[in-house]
Amino acid sequence: MTNEKLLMEIGSMISNTVRDAIRESEERMKVYVHDVVHNAVQASEKRLSKQIQEVDERLSKQIQEVDERLSKQIREVDERLSKQIQEVDERLSKQIQEVDERLSKRIDGLEQQIREVDERLSKQIQEVDERLSASIDNLRGTVQQALDDTESMARQIAATVERVEGLTSNCQCQSA
Repeated sequence: MTNEKLLMEIGSMISNTVRDAIRESEERMKVYVHDVVHNAVQASEKRLSKQIQEVDERLSKQIQEVDERLSKQIREVDERLSKQIQEVDERLSKQIQEVDERLSKRIDGLEQQIREVDERLSKQIQEVDERLSASIDNLRGTVQQALDDTESMARQIAATVERVEGLTSNCQCQSA
């Protein structure tokens, strides 16, 4: 074998060894990259999971704080509204009571005026009734007197007519 052949064989062996080394290196690199990527993904998953958990905890805490603030504000508004409603109710009750008292006084005054008017009317009616009774009694007396006078006048007229007739009949007899 010549040097050339030997060199060729050595070159071929080196070439095969380099190819094998490259293939092995590629496979190791694939495994390494796979492990690195897998570890990076797991680390990212852990970080993301931790971050998600932290965000969830912060959101839960913020939601709880907002809920507590809203509950506090709602209680404060409810207390203010209750107080205002109570104040309005008290004012309205007081106003209604004042109006009721004024109306009661006014009604009492009207009732008193009605009683006074009723008493005056009763007195006036009684006076008118008494006057009418007296007037009717006087009228009866006057009518009776007029009837008596008329009867008396009728008797006098009848007596006068009889005398006149008697005189006229005497006069006619004497003239005949």
